[in-house]
Amino acid sequence: MEERSRIVLLAAAVRLAVAPFFMHAGDVGTIYESSIMTLNGLNLYDFVYAKTIQMQNVTGLPVFFEGYAYHPLLIYFFAPFYWLFTLIAGTGPVMIDGHYPSIPVLIYPWAPLLLVMLKIPIILADLVIVYLLAGIDARKAKIYAFCPYVVFIGVVWGMFDALVSLFLLASYLVSSRNNFLSGLFYGLSLMKLYTAVLLPLYLVRLFGRWKAFAEFMGGLTLTLLPVAYYLIVSPVSIWNVLVTFQGTRLM
Repeated sequence: MEERSRIVLLAAAVRLAVAPFFMHAGDVGTIYESSIMTLNGLNLYDFVYAKTIQMQNVTGLPVFFEGYAYHPLLIYFFAPFYWLFTLIAGTGPVMIDGHYPSIPVLIYPWAPLLLVMLKIPIILADLVIVYLLAGIDARKAKIYAFCPYVVFIGVVWGMFDALVSLFLLASYLVSSRNNFLSGLFYGLSLMKLYTAVLLPLYLVRLFGRWKAFAEFMGGLTLTLLPVAYYLIVSPVSIWNVLVTFQGTRLM
């Protein structure tokens, strides 16, 4: 077995061994409830905004409901795996009220399977990153594959930074060959807004190369169309969730 395949398989084994037993209840609970709502055709931003208004009216404080506050496209990486889970376990509740300060109620024996299914997009993203890095430098691939922090964030905590990392890495790797794909992948990395700080670097690299710039912006713009849609149909909700909340929260 070649070294690249061996690293990927070991990385997969580590993640699958950990995935069923740990989570951050708020983050995994958000993906769980949002997947359910998405499959039922509900507006996630209207739901989060309504919960925020309810909390502010009850407390009299400028607090926010920490629900789905991400790019509209993100949930479509998770909802299909929740749907596959329902084919096995049905649509009954598996996690009840995982938002702070409540302690989630987990329904067994299905809770561990739910955790694995909801983490599959994260695990797959990690494995693709490992595969890509192994094709460049096996040592770098091993560092990423078995870094405790990387494993913790993805399969212990259950946060989707691996998807952000994958799309940002893909954007960089294709940047010298296909500016449209580079812009598309970069746009997908904005599922967490912190990669926005890198946009000036892309613009500097493309300065004066107007065709390349237009191609990059075309790919980036394509990923922003779902945001534009919600700005039309639910402008107050998405602005409150993506801009007001994310822009004022303490990190």
